[in-house]
Amino acid sequence: MDRNISFGRALTVPQFKAECGSNALGIKNNPTTGKFFFVCGTTTGKVSNKISEAGRAIKPVVSLCTSLEDEDPFWMLHEQGEGIADVFTL
Repeated sequence: MDRNISFGRALTVPQFKAECGSNALGIKNNPTTGKFFFVCGTTTGKVSNKISEAGRAIKPVVSLCTSLEDEDPFWMLHEQGEGIADVFTL
């Protein structure tokens, strides 16, 4: 995982789909770059290398991240605990 990323707000996949107003979160492959990304309603985001390389996710979460280089925010689908603390539901 790129360590030049600041992780912020994290949501479970069902929470994120509800927030996007979508029943599905699809993972796509960019044929030009070979990188994976996700689409949920009209929202798109990056997919972590760990999920891309494994071809599956065990405990996926979606986090609002910020690049420390250009400060642009983006959503990232990654494994729970990958880059941030665990997400708890109370």
